[in-house]
Amino acid sequence: MVKQYPDTILVEWNSDSTRNDNGNPVKGSEQSFSGKCRSEMNGAGRAIPSPDGALVVYSYSVYMPKLSGVLIPFGAKVTVTVWDGSTRKGTVMGFKAGQLNSVLWL
Repeated sequence: MVKQYPDTILVEWNSDSTRNDNGNPVKGSEQSFSGKCRSEMNGAGRAIPSPDGALVVYSYSVYMPKLSGVLIPFGAKVTVTVWDGSTRKGTVMGFKAGQLNSVLWL
């Protein structure tokens, strides 16, 4: 039987620094997310817009079930463990939380 999400993903990033009620800086904390996914190589050389608007060619598309309440930031570190035991590492170049699934680009 074919699995929709045969791979596993681990995403790690630091949240932004903030200020408390007294105006003092509060250091951001380490955040992480892990779950099931499916990674596909970008064999066609497709590109997506980066936060500054420039087009960047990504290496992998990573599809996940719909994520509610999780926003994965640009530049987060990603490790995908593929079903065959190999790993793919990179940084997030883009993230989209859709109605039916979520996708990020490495």
